[in-house]
Amino acid sequence: MNPFVTNTYRGPAYFIDRKSETEILINAVKNDRNLTLFSHRRLGKTILLHHTFSALSK
Repeated sequence: MNPFVTNTYRGPAYFIDRKSETEILINAVKNDRNLTLFSHRRLGKTILLHHTFSALSK
């Protein structure tokens, strides 16, 4: 099984090296702030959001 899954969120065990970005998003959500997340295609924006909401649900 490929450890670098790119088409779906498989959980925190497969999510690597985006701790600071996740903390920024969690802080923004908890403080009810609007923000814009942008970058080039296929760099993990949607998966980062899935990871952030997964962390918030715990």
